[in-house]
Amino acid sequence: MTLFLYGAIVEDASVGSTGWPIAPDRVDTGEDSAGWPIAPVLVDTSEKVADLPANLVHTLLRRAKKLGMQEYAILYVLFGAGLSLSEIIGLERSHHISDAHQQFLQVTQGVVRPVPVNQWILGKRYGSYRHNPLTQWLKSRKDNQLALFIDAGGQPLTEAMVQQQWQILTEGLLTPEGYPPSPEQAQQTWCVEMLMKGMDLENLRILTGWDRAKLQPYIDRAREKAALEQAIRLDQKA
Repeated sequence: MTLFLYGAIVEDASVGSTGWPIAPDRVDTGEDSAGWPIAPVLVDTSEKVADLPANLVHTLLRRAKKLGMQEYAILYVLFGAGLSLSEIIGLERSHHISDAHQQFLQVTQGVVRPVPVNQWILGKRYGSYRHNPLTQWLKSRKDNQLALFIDAGGQPLTEAMVQQQWQILTEGLLTPEGYPPSPEQAQQTWCVEMLMKGMDLENLRILTGWDRAKLQPYIDRAREKAALEQAIRLDQKA
């Protein structure tokens, strides 16, 4: 009692009434009845996934196309490859590999890994593997700078510069929750779309470089979207 009165024992949301820490939610191994993967890990359920709707994503890409070739290429990589801003500014021209059958970027920031750049983004095709916003930007380059994306002076773009470009592109736009879109939501949108297309958890873990606990909220969000889509289809048949 003396220790409690003098502050040696404090109330903690992570501690139960017995004084023992409350265990995080446990997720079982395997798949649920719908075939969605379930990660065999302890999961932090506090992370919120807020992927962007298709019409907002396509609006952003149209705006970027009007703004400039590089802006269009950056938005294409954000939504087509699901990279973070720090990963994007670390890319060099040699990290882009493209032919008639594939297109991917060799990410060197964080977990080193190849990541595909999709032709299709939320139901709309943006060119082909050889002819798309990214390849067009690279073909337009007349400089010898190694960086994939550069500023007006020919120097590598910084994360702050990409953030500034994003603010220009998103001016006046709001998410369904009523907030301005963030670059992080582009990555979230890509992850959810990959799951909706049928990618399994282990392969998505390899492409993102994230652990299974971090990916669990994305699986939950994909389940939610699948349930909504099924409900809409059933209502249309009624």
